[in-house]
Amino acid sequence: MDYEHRIPKFKVSIVRPKYSSAVYLEDAIAAFEGNDENKALLAYNYEMSLSSFESPFSLLFAPVLLNKSGDTVMDLIRPMDVVKIEEHGELKYVGIVESTRYSARMTDAGPDRTIAVQGYGIGGVLDRFAMLLDQVVLSDATTSIEAIKIKTQALLQDLSAKYGENTTMSTVLNNIKKSFKETMEKVGGYTPGTGVFNLMEQYLSITEQTATKTKYPMALSIFSYGGITLGQAFHEVVVPPFYEIFSRWEKESGKWILNIRPTPYSPKSWMALRKTVINPLHVTAFDCGFSSTDVKTFFFAFLSGGVNSYEQSRAMYQATAIKKDKEKWALYGYRPLEASFRYVWLDKLETNGRKISLMSKRDGDPNASPAETISDEKLMDEYASMLQKWFGRADELLSGSLDMMTMKDGPRIGEIVSFNDTEFYVESLSGTWSYGEKMVTVLKLTRGGKYNPSFITGTGVNGEDAETQGNWWFKRGEKLGNRLELQKVTL
Repeated sequence: MDYEHRIPKFKVSIVRPKYSSAVYLEDAIAAFEGNDENKALLAYNYEMSLSSFESPFSLLFAPVLLNKSGDTVMDLIRPMDVVKIEEHGELKYVGIVESTRYSARMTDAGPDRTIAVQGYGIGGVLDRFAMLLDQVVLSDATTSIEAIKIKTQALLQDLSAKYGENTTMSTVLNNIKKSFKETMEKVGGYTPGTGVFNLMEQYLSITEQTATKTKYPMALSIFSYGGITLGQAFHEVVVPPFYEIFSRWEKESGKWILNIRPTPYSPKSWMALRKTVINPLHVTAFDCGFSSTDVKTFFFAFLSGGVNSYEQSRAMYQATAIKKDKEKWALYGYRPLEASFRYVWLDKLETNGRKISLMSKRDGDPNASPAETISDEKLMDEYASMLQKWFGRADELLSGSLDMMTMKDGPRIGEIVSFNDTEFYVESLSGTWSYGEKMVTVLKLTRGGKYNPSFITGTGVNGEDAETQGNWWFKRGEKLGNRLELQKVTL
């Protein structure tokens, strides 16, 4: 039996940005390392998920004195300070402190006192920093209602000009962020280039894995006159489930990367994802299995913004754009999944089966011919088929969790992990450590199964192209209880 021994090797640093400076600067406040000299830090935890920009973290401290002045962590750390977590010499996480709390309770062993520090990743700013364009609220002795009207009208005109046809999604979102920042500086009255946006420029970048392009001018509802966060504005543009938008830390750039991409429905896009092979000796626990909870049996994809309404499209395209799984319908009944998509040229859109122009293929291929045409009915048919292939076989795919020893260059959310010849999609990740314990990475996994690369090369069943294989590009794992064996590890 093979054994592997790992000791905690981490560093948690606290820094204080100079938010009043137009140039990003930060001062060191404190640092705690995974060695015998650490008497203060008792535990840490950080998370990343495909479903939220939040990426929360928590630190737990003992109230020991950290310097000759008699300061504890409670005295040193403040809200809006920045936390950096390194593991095995790699910076894995950067977050913002939201709260610090001191607690004490009496136990049988005596008093128990701790200090808890909690916060969120830099991407969490997107869901917290809100803009207000209410003309009455914002009007004061120095800013007239008419001036506010001029500013907001100029903003909307700017949006209309920038977010036009054939613009990449990352360009759209970067322009939204820029307009958001400039508008907040104007209506908020603070010094341009200062505040939390300075921190975002240092640690957050927007990118996309393929040059996914918008196909018509964005509706001018991105910014409303009520309060709206930057994250809400982004989700007005990048709409799930056909697109994914999520933030994760990437060591290559030293930043949180806001990723935009089509959901990897097709075999080609799935196989293009980065894959991490997990050594069974690094696995400390796993819990996975099959479930029918998320099975869907009815699928409809609506072309939003077209001539036909939702009700008309459902009535007209019953035979093509609506997908039903008869076999699973008999087992589970009506379980609908309906979604809308809207990235087509509106001025070239025709209905009732006639042709429309698309600038790229549905999988986001930037090399697709601009002359490609497809009917709106066929388009909805293809998108409904994507939904069915991705969500219609949930009961045949493994899902669960896997705990492993923290490693360099480890798994990331939105990518694939391979464990004992079974591939999984990483939905969320958390890094954790407690005093006297090992460093552990916990993965939440979905879509587990055996994926066949031959379909990607066009050598699938009967020599058909991979894209036509639909329900055959993966198969349910067999005898998984015999293969997913946990190896003995000494920690």
